[in-house]
Order: sequence, then structure tokens, then C-alpha cells
Amino acid sequence: MSFDRRQRRGAGSGIRWITLGALAVVVAAVVFNFQWLWGLLFLFWAAPSLATGVTFLVEPIHRDENPWLYWIIVTMWLGLSVALIAIDLAQLAI
Repeated sequence: MSFDRRQRRGAGSGIRWITLGALAVVVAAVVFNFQWLWGLLFLFWAAPSLATGVTFLVEPIHRDENPWLYWIIVTMWLGLSVALIAIDLAQLAI
């Protein structure tokens, strides 16, 4: 099974603006120590996994082939996202 969903285009055509924006968010999260940004990133990883049944952590993990590993990874991402967002919200309340 191939995971290559790219349309065949010429080399260097098109700028991946969403990916560049995500890289900027990662840099901002590191520089400014924003935990909630990491929480959002984990949510963006978990949501497509739930919709497609395939998650990626070093290699593709299919829900129907390795259900326990798939659910461990997705649960970890969702748990981390909630925890990281809650930590920053709790710090704001102080």
C-alpha cells in the first residue's frame, strides 16, 4: 500500500504554506515556551488518525492491523494535548 498521495508536478512547484506555518508555530512554541501550542500540534496529529484509521510514529500504524498500538499512540497524543493545554491554562489562572 502506498502512502504517496502527491499529484505529479514539476520539481519545486508550489509552496506548502500550511507546513511552513506549522514550522513557525513549532519555533514559536520552543522560543516562547508555549506548551499549549504543542497541545494543538498533538491534536492536529490525532484528528486525522481517528478519521483515517492510520497513525504515524516512525512508521505507519494501521488500526485494523495493530489496534492496541494504534490506540496507545492516539490516546497518548490526545492525553498530551489535553495536559499541555491545561497546564498553560492553569498557569494563566495563577
